[in-house]
Amino acid sequence: PMNTTRLLSALLLSVLALPALANPPRTLTIINWEEFLDPRVIQQFEKRENAKVVQLHFSTVEESLALARDNIGKADLLVGGMVVKDQLKAEGKVQPLTRGKLPNVKHSLPQFAADLDYVAPYLWGYTGFAWRTDKMKEAIDSYPKLLAYARRNPGKVALTDDAMEFAHAVMYMYGAPPYNHDDLNAVKAALAKYDAEGRKLFRIMPSAYDNNWPLTTGEVHAATVYNGDIKFHRDEFKAPLAFNNPAQGCFFWQENFMLLAKAPQPELAHRFLNYINEPRVAARNAEAVFYASSNPAAALHYGKEFLDNPIIRPKLEGTNNCRVNKPLSPATQKFIDGLKPYGLE
Repeated sequence: PMNTTRLLSALLLSVLALPALANPPRTLTIINWEEFLDPRVIQQFEKRENAKVVQLHFSTVEESLALARDNIGKADLLVGGMVVKDQLKAEGKVQPLTRGKLPNVKHSLPQFAADLDYVAPYLWGYTGFAWRTDKMKEAIDSYPKLLAYARRNPGKVALTDDAMEFAHAVMYMYGAPPYNHDDLNAVKAALAKYDAEGRKLFRIMPSAYDNNWPLTTGEVHAATVYNGDIKFHRDEFKAPLAFNNPAQGCFFWQENFMLLAKAPQPELAHRFLNYINEPRVAARNAEAVFYASSNPAAALHYGKEFLDNPIIRPKLEGTNNCRVNKPLSPATQKFIDGLKPYGLE
């Protein structure tokens, strides 16, 4: 029979051999939009790194800022635009990235590679016009046409509930050339005209991924919308929708990953950021989320339908007149962020 010493030694070796006990999973916490990461991509990372990914979801920019501020020291990464980055950077609530640990991020498209010391570019898209082909005979390709249709059909046209996008639309419909969105007086003048007429004509409509969306039900005939929303509703719900870029030029937006101050898992966070930018991973994730990756190498791995999709436009074809939606002057940005009485996020 085995003596006591040999028995204890065998038990100790058995315990040390258990990987679950020797290397307990680490937890990476990400603050993110809902449905903005492919679950399969997350599962692959968890398996690769013996880690657990937890997401805290938000549905508005204000919610994202509140979650970030409330979870300093608890959450690791935040997804958001450059305006969010600027606000949190000024507050000291995001920290610089170690760029040497992110070889895949350095290949980001030049349009979306601003301030790489603080952001890892993620996905990009743009805002254009969508309309129901069963309700409208003529395509919408300019803001004057959108306004003209709203005048003939009050309540049947919607503007997105993002404050910056709303301000751009109001300027293009009621402002005067050269449409300087950074001119606070010009923004206020255009908004005064919208108050006098536009409030009675337009609805405010948030982004959504369910079949009750007013464009999908037909309650709304035309709207300013994000390109990925239209791809989703055409593919998933077979909604009779067409999509076009404004003649005045669209605005690109980008979503980035930021490393929060006092992140509990900074090393794991960097590994995730580099992983999400691996070309194959970036392509798979982009196709699942309906937006293009900021890493151009992902285009080598997109399926043909996604690569040639005229709504997503990952090749950037047809977007020559578009410009990146950047933060405005502090006074103008503060004013636009405060446009809550219009039902904006």
